[in-house]
Amino acid sequence: MSSEWLDVLDPGVQRELLLGIISLSAATDDLPALARGAAGLAARLSDADRCLIHVLDDDRRRLILTGTWPSGDTAGAWPTGDRAGAEPVDAAAAADVDDAEVLRIGSGLIGWVASHGRPAVSADVNSDVRGAEVPAGRPSPYASAVSAPIGRPGTAPCGVVSVFTRAPRDFTDEQVECIVGIGRLLAPSLAAARHHQQLHARELSRHRSTEDFISLQESERRRLAADVHDGVGQRIVGLSFHLIAAAESLADRPDFAAEQLATARELADLAQAEVRSAVYGLRPPLLDDLGLADALASLGRRAPGLDVDVRVTEQPLEDHVATSLYRITQEALQNVTKHADAGRAIVELFMSGRHVILRITDDGDGFDPGDHTDGHGLTIMRERAELIGGRLDLISRRGGGTTISVRLPLSAQHPHPPPR
Repeated sequence: MSSEWLDVLDPGVQRELLLGIISLSAATDDLPALARGAAGLAARLSDADRCLIHVLDDDRRRLILTGTWPSGDTAGAWPTGDRAGAEPVDAAAAADVDDAEVLRIGSGLIGWVASHGRPAVSADVNSDVRGAEVPAGRPSPYASAVSAPIGRPGTAPCGVVSVFTRAPRDFTDEQVECIVGIGRLLAPSLAAARHHQQLHARELSRHRSTEDFISLQESERRRLAADVHDGVGQRIVGLSFHLIAAAESLADRPDFAAEQLATARELADLAQAEVRSAVYGLRPPLLDDLGLADALASLGRRAPGLDVDVRVTEQPLEDHVATSLYRITQEALQNVTKHADAGRAIVELFMSGRHVILRITDDGDGFDPGDHTDGHGLTIMRERAELIGGRLDLISRRGGGTTISVRLPLSAQHPHPPPR
C-alpha cells in the first residue's frame, strides 16, 4: 500500500493515526469493539461531532451499522439517506450488531461510497445528490460529512467510515485524508475481526447442533425405555402371572391350566412382537434392504386403523438423511393414529426445485398449533429436521386436519448423522 497520502498529514497527526490503529488492532479481535474504537479515533482526528462505521454483510448487499461515536447515540442515523425501511435504532442497543441499522448498497451518501469504492465529501448532506435522498420530512441533524471506503485502493471495500458535523464545514485536506487513511489502515484488522466473528458463529452453531444431537439421543433412549417398560415389561409380568396360575392348577384343574397356558402364549407372542418393534425402532432394516420409498410404504401399511396413501419418488439421499425422514414419517403417523381420529393420511416425498419435500397430511380432527407448542412428538420431528439442515412446518386447524412438511435443501448435509 502506498503511503504518499501520509505526507499530507502533520507528523503529530500521522503518529496519532498510526498508533491509534495499531493499538486498536492489538487490543481486540471483537468486531463491534474494533469498530467503536475506530469511530472514536476518526471523530477525534477530524474534529467531527459524529462517526458511523458500517460493515458489509456476507452477501455484500447491505451495510450493517457496527460502530458509532458517541457510542450508543443514534441521533446521526439519518445522514445515511434512505434506510431501506429500517426502523430507528434503540440508543441502548445501537452498538450491538444484532440490533444495528441496516442500509442498502447505493442508499444515501454511505451507500454511494460503498458501491463506488471512492471517498465522498459533502458540504450539505441534506441536498447531496449522491445515492438516495434523505427521507421526506426527516432532514439530517448534521450539515457536513466525509465518508470513505474501508479497504485498500483498487479493491472492493468491506465497509464505510463516515464522520459528520452539526455546523457546516469545509473539511481540510488533512481531515479528509485522516478519514481515508483510517479506512485503508483499518481494513486488515476489520477483515480479521470479521473472520473471527464468523468462526465464532460457526463454532456456536456446531455447539448447538451437538447439544441438539445429544438431546435427541436422550429422547430416543427415553422412548425405548418407555416402550420396554410399558410394552414388553407388562407382557412379561402378565406372562409370569398366567404361568404360575397354570402350574398351580395343572393337577386338579387341567382345563383352567390350559386356558392359562394359552393366554401366556398370547402374551409371549405379543412380547416378541413388541421386542421386534423396539429393535425396529432403533434401526429400520427396510431402509438397508429396500430403500426409503418401500420403507415408507411399509410404515403406511402398518399404521393401525388408517388408510395411508404413500406417494414417493425415490431420492438419492445420504443414509442419515433417509433415516431422519423415515423417523419423522413414523412419528407423524403414530401421532395421527393416537390423536387425530383420522381415517386417511397421505405421505408424499418429492423434489421441488433444489429441495426435497416430505409431506404428511391427514383428515383428522386437527388442532390449534398454539396449544401444542411443547408436544413431544412435534419437538422430536422438528429437531430431526433441523439436524439434517431442513425445516419442519406444521399447518393445522380444528376440524380441518393436519399437514406436516419437511423442506430439505439438497446442499444441506449435517456433519453429524443423527441417532438412528
